[in-house]
Amino acid sequence: MHSLLKRCFAEGIGTFILVFFAVGVACVTTNVVAIALTFGLVLMAVYYTIGKISGCNLNPAVSIALHTSGKLSLKDMLFSSVPQCARASVASLLLYLFLARGAAVYAGFVL
Repeated sequence: MHSLLKRCFAEGIGTFILVFFAVGVACVTTNVVAIALTFGLVLMAVYYTIGKISGCNLNPAVSIALHTSGKLSLKDMLFSSVPQCARASVASLLLYLFLARGAAVYAGFVL
């Protein structure tokens, strides 16, 4: 079993990668196939990368559900949910910083 710090780090990085790439593609295209493929491929890549380290929950709702069903301790649930939320927030902020100006220019606004 990997250390708690290593599992927390893996969950945070995995969530960051999922949000940044999959949501990023959803922000720049309306092609449903491209969005679905991106989500699926990113999930697969992250699962194969960190799955054996942390279990690859990638979502606080999944961590809470695993805790509720008794498959994850309260400590592990808390220590995986906090990095997930933090890294998802950082990924969202970076997407906003990268894409907001382009969206404003496209809509006719000047930032």
